[in-house]
Amino acid sequence: MPASNAASADDAASQEIARLRALVGPDEKHYLQLKMDVLGGRDHAIGQEAATVQLRAEIAAQRAEIARLQASILQAQSWHLRSQELDAVYASNTWRIGHKMLAPLRVVRRLTGCTP
Repeated sequence: MPASNAASADDAASQEIARLRALVGPDEKHYLQLKMDVLGGRDHAIGQEAATVQLRAEIAAQRAEIARLQASILQAQSWHLRSQELDAVYASNTWRIGHKMLAPLRVVRRLTGCTP
């Protein structure tokens, strides 16, 4: 092999090494560090996704609890409204008069053991 061909082959090899280093970086150590950074970023993304799933589950549980409490509040308000309505009926003159007029009948029923 002539000397010019050997020099040409060395130049080609040097150029190829320079091209590859430009792609990879100054050395493989930097490439490995970059690869580790990418893997670390991926691991962090996976961890954040798992945390997001957990938070969504907690949000769903909280929404269910809110719905249950709202239903409980509506029921309590309904009972309170009925209680107020009954209080109004018991306080009315019609109820008091009817209650007093039927008092003797209640006494007779109690004495005879007849209950409605």
